Amino acid sequence: MQGASHVNGGALSAMEEVDDIAGRSEGRHLEFKRGAAWKTLRCILARTIMAMSNLRYGRKIVIGVEEGPDKTAVLVGMSKAESNGYNLDDIMSFVNEYAEPPIGIAMRKAARSERHFVILDVREFRDVPIVCKRDGKRSCSDHLRRGSIYHRPSHRTESTDRFEPADMRELVQLAATKQHHRMHRQCAILARLIVFLSIPDAQKR
Repeated sequence: MQGASHVNGGALSAMEEVDDIAGRSEGRHLEFKRGAAWKTLRCILARTIMAMSNLRYGRKIVIGVEEGPDKTAVLVGMSKAESNGYNLDDIMSFVNEYAEPPIGIAMRKAARSERHFVILDVREFRDVPIVCKRDGKRSCSDHLRRGSIYHRPSHRTESTDRFEPADMRELVQLAATKQHHRMHRQCAILARLIVFLSIPDAQKR
């Protein structure tokens, strides 16, 4: 599905967004994946999506992009048949078979001159960090492990369940902030309910 994102106040098409990363390097919030079929990449993608969801603001994975010798993006693309194999419902179903709680994902596709790309936008976890709830099956056994919390370290580009102290503090602080906001919303709802219940029945009609 096609879409647009807003960058610096303007709307970029999916292909313009792909063009925008040319020459850029991977980072905590940006991951490149070589062009390949969904079934080939789905295990490592599930791990990367869980890791990105445990970051503030989440961010994006671009499939059809490789790293050049200088570690910057090369827009290689993939075939149309490979691109057609990426279906958002299938992706969300597979990822959330392992992720607890479920992760929000958006997908856009782009193409130019028979080179096809898929962009996955990963949303930050809503209330509590994402945990892998089961071991990977068959080909996924090396990538997904029950009880693991995957994240993107601040000092290297990878999706891992090994934490440095600073990265663990960052995740705990993000979760604590979200719980504080959640409690604040619940208290506000409770306060409105109390006010409503204190109004005499005659005034409620």
